[in-house]
Amino acid sequence: MTGVHPTAIPPGDADGSCSYRIEADVWADQYDREPRHGDWDCPRDACEGFDRCVFHLTAPERDEAGVTDDTLQTSLLAALDESGAAPKQLIGANLPELDLSHVLLDAPDNYPVELSHATIDGELAIDDAAIRQPVYFDHCEIGSLRIGASDLRGVLTFDHSEIAGETVLRDQYDRSIYFRDVTFHDEFTVKPVVFHRMARFSDSEFHARASFYADFNDEPHFNRCEFHDDVDFFVDINADSYFDDATFEGRFDLYAAVNGTLRIRNAEFFGPATLYARYRSDAFFNGSTFHDRVGFEKPGSDVGAARFYEYTDFGGVTVEGRADFSTVEFHGSVDFSGCTFDGPVTFDECRFEKRVELTDVHCRTPPTFRNATFTGSPRLSLEAEQPGLVDCTGATMTGGLIETEADDDLRYDFTDGSLGCVDLDTGDERDPLDRYRFYRTDFDGFDFSAHRSELDRNDWHVHELDADGLDTTADLDVEGLEVTYNKARNGANETDEDEAAAEFFLREMKYKKRRHAENALAADAGVVARLRAAGRLVSNATLDLTCGYGEKPWRVFAASAATVLLFALVFAGIGVDAMDEASSLGYLTLSLETFVALVLGTPTIDDPLVNLLTSVEAFLGAFFIGLFVFTLTRSIRR
Repeated sequence: MTGVHPTAIPPGDADGSCSYRIEADVWADQYDREPRHGDWDCPRDACEGFDRCVFHLTAPERDEAGVTDDTLQTSLLAALDESGAAPKQLIGANLPELDLSHVLLDAPDNYPVELSHATIDGELAIDDAAIRQPVYFDHCEIGSLRIGASDLRGVLTFDHSEIAGETVLRDQYDRSIYFRDVTFHDEFTVKPVVFHRMARFSDSEFHARASFYADFNDEPHFNRCEFHDDVDFFVDINADSYFDDATFEGRFDLYAAVNGTLRIRNAEFFGPATLYARYRSDAFFNGSTFHDRVGFEKPGSDVGAARFYEYTDFGGVTVEGRADFSTVEFHGSVDFSGCTFDGPVTFDECRFEKRVELTDVHCRTPPTFRNATFTGSPRLSLEAEQPGLVDCTGATMTGGLIETEADDDLRYDFTDGSLGCVDLDTGDERDPLDRYRFYRTDFDGFDFSAHRSELDRNDWHVHELDADGLDTTADLDVEGLEVTYNKARNGANETDEDEAAAEFFLREMKYKKRRHAENALAADAGVVARLRAAGRLVSNATLDLTCGYGEKPWRVFAASAATVLLFALVFAGIGVDAMDEASSLGYLTLSLETFVALVLGTPTIDDPLVNLLTSVEAFLGAFFIGLFVFTLTRSIRR
């Protein structure tokens, strides 16, 4: 391998010391930062016949000098046991491999082991070791890396290095470990690991699959990382974590318990992403782009979807594939403002317990909120390229605001849903109620008075909506419509909207009459059932005709007048002879006197048939008078 260190200055010194040297200004120009050690000259003696020490010889030079790998390893470990800073400085070393397994690095001083700029052609292994002092592998080229089952109490740094082969980290790390700006050319595996202190991978590049099975008890940093293959995070994160500006070109799977603030801001995901976790602190995804699908459920599991317990920010997120938020629970406030969904987006069975901002959200197709629950204060302002229904069937919304524009082609379907004190607003003078369909919908605090004019124009129908080109009534049945207006009436009564309650009651009875008619004509029903339905139909129709189901007093008056006229014709037909003069006016007067017999008394007539007829009319008159008083009082109260 070719070292990543600057070219050393040849040739050997006259006094026989190693000629390897690093000049700080040359190093700074190459790496755009100041070296921690400044100008550095190797303090060791050169090998006999060479201008460099044993650690800076090339592989052919070691062979020529008769330096075996075991000899080199022994010399290195002996140097690390010496006191002082200089013996531990192996900057720019050229090693075939480095095995620190079963090694105790616990010098009496705390000078770091400096292996920066080293080239390790083979494996760097740290197994069953005890590292009690800092070890620096910055700007190294390493064949492969394996760290495990070790007592690591000293800081390890691999900043700006390249690792050609596989990297495997195991067990626990009691001090910070740094892999900043590292290039991993082969698979990277962390399994299983506990990081008790900070783990920094910022600006690193992973060219092969990366897997993290770990507990992070201090802050993990992955800012600006580039993952060119699939990456798995099966982790517990017990501190704030950072993935800002990271790039994920393969599949991204996060299965986690996140107990600190998570930041994945302005990240870019080119493959499918799964973000299943229990987020117990704030989570920020704002500005990120998902070029493929994104989901929040663990595939093949019945444990449900992600749960967000504190504030969550998806502001400005772009999803080009499918966005599936199904069954996700947001126990804290959540912000989707400015999001763009170029693929299907679903919030089915989501639970939103606090403030929800779904404003300035652009969708290619209408989103769905089937059986979603909003118990906080949602604010929805959606726009879609394709007109259609926002499916809110079964959804519960206890309050909040839904905004639509005058030229908006989106319509909302709350079939089988529940609506509380929700404000429906178009932002102009147009009433937006014709953009919504309510079918078998519960109304729990909904303010019908705010939409009285629109309801009046629509003849108080709430199941119809203005949706050109959309079939929105094909699945409606009479029984469902009856239930719809029964629930609307109950909702209006709860908010003391008497006028609305009366109108909804009339529609409820209208559809009940239609249901009785369908049952009476049903060919597959039994005779008894059909007769029973026919009787109910007649009863319903009579109530409608005579008093408008108790809501229209003028119909009682009209029915009363018709009754008086009918009996006048009957009296004329049978030729009642108890009158002074047989004339149309006389028969009409007799019928009217009989109708109001409760007030004036029944006329005295000897004919038994006429007596029977007048008694019947008197009874009907008393009934209609009482019905009129009831209907008039009811209508005035409403």
